[in-house]
Amino acid sequence: MSSKHGTVALWVTMVLLFLAFLWTLNLTAFKLAARDRAEAEKENTLRELKGAIANIRTLEGLLPICLSSKKIQDQKGNWQPFEYFVRAHSEAKVTHKICPDCSKAISA
Repeated sequence: MSSKHGTVALWVTMVLLFLAFLWTLNLTAFKLAARDRAEAEKENTLRELKGAIANIRTLEGLLPICLSSKKIQDQKGNWQPFEYFVRAHSEAKVTHKICPDCSKAISA
């Protein structure tokens, strides 16, 4: 009778070990899937950042500007209004307002 209990105990142990093995496989698969999702998200973010960087336009160097008219001299030597230059060399939109000092000067 003790050998029968030993055999049952052995089978129970084997089943438990097999279940532990399956659980470990499932956990490993879950970790791999999570890693794959994180890697895909990282690649997507990197692709978006590269696209954003490609759309960035910057002005560099010295910008010759007239003290009186505020026109800007381009690389060809032509003078153009500030608004035109900004529109041509950036994505910025120029609006016009009157600062408080100019408003006082106009109304005086």
